[in-house]
Amino acid sequence: MIPQTVSAETRSNAERTIFRLFQTNLSANWTALHSLGIASHRIKPWAEIDFVLIGPPGVFCIEIKGGRVRRENGEWIFTNARGEETRKHEGPFDQVGGASAALSNFLRLGEVGFRGLMGKGVMFPDIEFALTGPDIDLDIVYDLHDVSHSINRFLERIINKAAERHPPTEVTLNESRRREIVDALRGDFDFRPSLRHTAQNVNQDLLALTTEQYRILDAMGENDRLLIRGSAGTGKTLLAVEEARRASANGRRVLVCCFSRNLADFLTGLLSSHPTVRVDSFHRLMARFVHQADLAHRLPKTADTYFYEVALPDLCFEAMANGPSFEPFDTLIVDEGQDLMLDRYWDVFDALTVGGISHGQVRVFYDPRQNLFCGRKGTIALRLKNSFPAKYELSVNCRNTQPTSIGGTLVCGHTLGVTAKADGPESVMEFFLDVRDQRRRIRRLLSRLLSESVNPEQIAILSRKQRAGSGVAVFEDCPAPIEDITEGGRPSKGHISFCTVAGFKGLEADFILLIDVDSLNDPEQQSILYVAVTRPRVLLAAFLSEAVRTDFERNARQFGSSIIEKTE
Repeated sequence: MIPQTVSAETRSNAERTIFRLFQTNLSANWTALHSLGIASHRIKPWAEIDFVLIGPPGVFCIEIKGGRVRRENGEWIFTNARGEETRKHEGPFDQVGGASAALSNFLRLGEVGFRGLMGKGVMFPDIEFALTGPDIDLDIVYDLHDVSHSINRFLERIINKAAERHPPTEVTLNESRRREIVDALRGDFDFRPSLRHTAQNVNQDLLALTTEQYRILDAMGENDRLLIRGSAGTGKTLLAVEEARRASANGRRVLVCCFSRNLADFLTGLLSSHPTVRVDSFHRLMARFVHQADLAHRLPKTADTYFYEVALPDLCFEAMANGPSFEPFDTLIVDEGQDLMLDRYWDVFDALTVGGISHGQVRVFYDPRQNLFCGRKGTIALRLKNSFPAKYELSVNCRNTQPTSIGGTLVCGHTLGVTAKADGPESVMEFFLDVRDQRRRIRRLLSRLLSESVNPEQIAILSRKQRAGSGVAVFEDCPAPIEDITEGGRPSKGHISFCTVAGFKGLEADFILLIDVDSLNDPEQQSILYVAVTRPRVLLAAFLSEAVRTDFERNARQFGSSIIEKTE
């Protein structure tokens, strides 16, 4: 039986009775299709056959009429057990004849090229039908007299009647031929939206600002100093860009700063049409001031921690203090602020801003996973507190889809915030045995993505390692060329991006492949994993060593327990 159960929408008791009859009494070499639609009827725009039987002798269409049946003034009247009447000018014999002809044309003229026996029958399981007439064929009738007999007797009658009228070319249908006919009439199918189309829909769903984002934008117009915290994906960078645009439109000179050069280059592109906005990574900005003041010769030769955290900011501060052409900015916007929590850095920010950080217009966006008010070093947390900023929090994840948030939680062991707004494809978790196995699995997924019309530029491969030490260091048979953007820039057209997780911080891509995951417990790697799994907009694929499977399953159990607790 196809389907295997009768639909709840089937109101006819007679159809339900015959469904059970066919289900329990037809032999295994017969297939019964219930309620087959016909879109190619000669007269009607749409017709339906109650049952189609496909067996070794051929194909047979069956019309079912239950309850009371009568004809008055040429009109057929059918009354069901609930007393409801249905009136038709076309009787059941004409109905099944027209539908059978339409089905025959479909099978004979279509790809099946059917040349077998095509028959029909009418079943009245609730009454004795003894009417004769030019439009009545009692040889193809099943009625109350037949209920006590085997269904095979009725089948023999309609088979013989069909053979008398139209002897078939195909005398017997073998199993493969019957399967071909069943597939043509009601074959299984699974048409899915391509991942490229899915990505377009997801990005559209994630595009609109949330209510809380509008609330914070309004607050920016009322407060000079704001601290906005939010987990990855809650829209901090989006708000930073929008605030820069608004401040520029009001005639203010704006500095947008962040730690990552890649993020700075990305933001530069978004704000390129606003000439009063300057965007740069903080260390590159300091280096430019130092070079402009001809102080670069005083920098240490080794670019170590001392270079970046002491020497460079000190010389930058000196360059700004002594440079006659230096002019501070009206508005300072710091994105990913948790990466810049050093006193010396904020001495520079203080000098960069009209009124300083205590009295100027300052907006700092930061991630609570790295607690701002603990501060990395020094007293910067206290300095920011003493500037009396307004404090706001972003809680709605507007980058990641729900499946991506779940997948990310299983990998990094931390819930990624409030449920995401958009749905999307399930995250992919691949466990690999060795480098070669990981590369094979990466290739297979990339081939799938590209086969579903995903552009290579939509895909980014992230690793905690530099490419030379990563699982794609050598990848000659990659389905598309890979371009390393760790040191900055955007991928060329037709290229897949590779980047370290640290280099990709603050950025995002539709499809993220996180590779080389060989630990879920190490605190330093957990921080890296958190950044990585919050980068995808559409799909997260994580490639994990078999060595971490136990830890992954533990994360899954903890996540499941937390869901149960929330529902109780």
